[in-house]
Amino acid sequence: MNSTLTKSNAGFLKVAEDIFIYASYYDDRKEKLFIRNVIITISAKNFNHQLWCHFWNPTINRWKSSRLKFYETCENHLKTFAAYIGSCKIPSNVQYNHIHISNVEEANNEEMKNIIPVIQHSNKSEVKGDLAVCVPPLFGNVNSLRLLEFIEFSIILGFEHFTFYSQNVTNETLKILKIYQKEGLVTILDWPLPVQEDWIWYHGQSAAVWDCLFRNMYVFKHVAFVDIDEIIFPRYDEILPNFIDKTIKLYHEQKPEGGEICAFRFQSAYFDPLQDTIISDIFDISDNIERHLVTLNSISRKEDFSTVRTKMIVDPIKIFEIGIHHVSKPMEEHFQVENINPEIAYIHHYRKCQTNFGGRCVGRITDDHARRYRNRLLTRLKWRFYHLFKEIL
Repeated sequence: MNSTLTKSNAGFLKVAEDIFIYASYYDDRKEKLFIRNVIITISAKNFNHQLWCHFWNPTINRWKSSRLKFYETCENHLKTFAAYIGSCKIPSNVQYNHIHISNVEEANNEEMKNIIPVIQHSNKSEVKGDLAVCVPPLFGNVNSLRLLEFIEFSIILGFEHFTFYSQNVTNETLKILKIYQKEGLVTILDWPLPVQEDWIWYHGQSAAVWDCLFRNMYVFKHVAFVDIDEIIFPRYDEILPNFIDKTIKLYHEQKPEGGEICAFRFQSAYFDPLQDTIISDIFDISDNIERHLVTLNSISRKEDFSTVRTKMIVDPIKIFEIGIHHVSKPMEEHFQVENINPEIAYIHHYRKCQTNFGGRCVGRITDDHARRYRNRLLTRLKWRFYHLFKEIL
């Protein structure tokens, strides 16, 4: 376990018994300024901890303290540990490029062991791009071809950057991601859970989602939260940034009285998956790759759309908490979630249909919409294989 953190975040920092911090962020979206800390700790039913953030005041040459307030994720699922945002108001006349966190209110230099850098994206920052992707923690044996297909298709649809959280993935997966990282397309963050996997919901997914939300705030205008077996397809626009711009414009034309969109919520449809292909088994990439691609070959889907297993594209500066399938808490009451009609855009979910969460697995139709991108996808993937992946084939 780390004794300090860096802005690249190599792991979790234990700041007190059963309290682990992944990253700290400067938040100036409200009149009062805050440091938001992404935390994993005991769930609320067993929680009785108190923490303080300590800031150095150079004017009086001493530490000033601020009580940390815990806000628990809405998606704990009755597990022993949960994700939290720990918020500390920033006192006046202090430095906040680094903070210290402890379980005592009065701080002194001898006790300052937990040094945490503050990642500072603010409303004065210059937004770098339009659309990024946050992917929940990857773990175990990730199918390489599916990963490549997801990244390349997402780029075609207008995504500019991907954030991946890596938890015990294979060397092959890391090699693929690092190639994209060298090109500036991917950020890879280690995700070494500080607690047993069965003590927290699904690999600490809620904490990773929260971290990615704050990490991309004021960096990208919009951020999608999807898994690698999910692709959001607009039906009439070629790329998603155009779809988003048109949807926002139409929203303001139809609702001139006010309100702002903070998120777009997309319904999903299950597409029959293909049997996974091992990338090293593809002998002649040029001739055979197309028949192994799930997006071009899985064209039978469930007729009904899921209104529960939805996913989001959000404006990160307008969101305080995002759940896995919904916006849990916008920053302001007048921020609205726009529910997208599946006639104009929806998620292709390439996995076996599941009847939980109210799903029905009856009735199937043919849907080959993804094939309109066939030539571009094949061109990109062939280029990847020939020029970048010789070292892992």
